[in-house]
Amino acid sequence: MRNLERDETKRNCPRLEEVQSRTNVAAEIVSQTRPGLPPAEYGTAVHENLKQQIRTLDDPNSKAEVSFLKGNEDGYGRQGTIRVDVYERIDAVTACVYDIKTGYSGLSPARMREIAQNVGMLFGPIGRVIITEVRPMR
Repeated sequence: MRNLERDETKRNCPRLEEVQSRTNVAAEIVSQTRPGLPPAEYGTAVHENLKQQIRTLDDPNSKAEVSFLKGNEDGYGRQGTIRVDVYERIDAVTACVYDIKTGYSGLSPARMREIAQNVGMLFGPIGRVIITEVRPMR
């Protein structure tokens, strides 16, 4: 696991700018149509709007708000799920995960490992999972 600069992420994750733009649109729509929402409800509304935008693309390699079963390497004890905000399958070795953040908290290394493991379970043997935070820019 290592940190990437934004330019390196953009080179490897072609939809980064599109996801950023769609997140900005979602945040603006929610702010205009539902002003004054508490932070948690605002975040949920932004995620829901973005999910609808991504789903209209009908692209099997790009999905939003997908839940994965949690589990260890042998699959034992699969209880609960983890939800990935937006993911994109680039090729046979790369997947990009765009984690939408509307509050102050960020991604912890433990959360990034959990996301990478679950995306790997979906795609099978995969060389790398690039996980990046996307925050609305106003």
